[in-house]
Amino acid sequence: MTVQESCKMRPEEKNSWWLATWAERTAAIKSALGETQSPNVVTSFTWPRREKVLVPGACAMRFAPTGSRKHHLAITLGMSQPIAPGRTASQWEFGVYSTVRERWEPQLLYDLVTHFVLEKEDPEAGYWMPLVFFEDHKGSMACGMTERPTKPPIGDIRGLYLWPDYNTPVFSVSTGRFRLMAAVAVTEDEDEAAQRTSPPHLLLLFRRLGVGFLSDPLRRSVFTLPNGSELWQTLRRMPHKSVVEQLNVAEM
Repeated sequence: MTVQESCKMRPEEKNSWWLATWAERTAAIKSALGETQSPNVVTSFTWPRREKVLVPGACAMRFAPTGSRKHHLAITLGMSQPIAPGRTASQWEFGVYSTVRERWEPQLLYDLVTHFVLEKEDPEAGYWMPLVFFEDHKGSMACGMTERPTKPPIGDIRGLYLWPDYNTPVFSVSTGRFRLMAAVAVTEDEDEAAQRTSPPHLLLLFRRLGVGFLSDPLRRSVFTLPNGSELWQTLRRMPHKSVVEQLNVAEM
């Protein structure tokens, strides 16, 4: 596995059509989200132990907070890019929000891309995956999508849910439309609450409590907040359709 900084985007496909549509996709993202935090710098994804590149040109793009975006945002670019004219691709790219620029963000995005490409699946709203945070050999915060970590976990996060990010627009390009699927970190008791109701019930609770889709490795359970449990007793009784309708709109 390799995640490395690149001073400019270097797609591995030299095909002119591929390069043109890649540039179009990049421009559409920057038009909506702004320039990357380090201008024109991405974090490239490579799979050195595999004979074939899983996603040509795949990378992570990082964006700083703005007046309308309170947190740092890191997203993937590559899953939605067709390999050739007439070929289909995913309608999704992944995104993760954090309070500060973190080293673990590209790793999490890389792991998500790798999982869904190898499993030949397309991301779906409400999909759950295990997630833990730990300290790497350099003393930095790292993450892994595993239920059996080999290092002592840091914090209470034990999983993540995927859900469409309606705070970012649908990106429309010549090859079709795509949007962001946010990865939202959850604690074990939050996950249990979601299993008793549904993932959107939990995520609506996050929104009502001001947590939103933020993934904070050191965040404590929302049920420890002063009104977390009380608000949950109200939300958990809401019909699933009503919960989804409220969740699938941009935050004001």
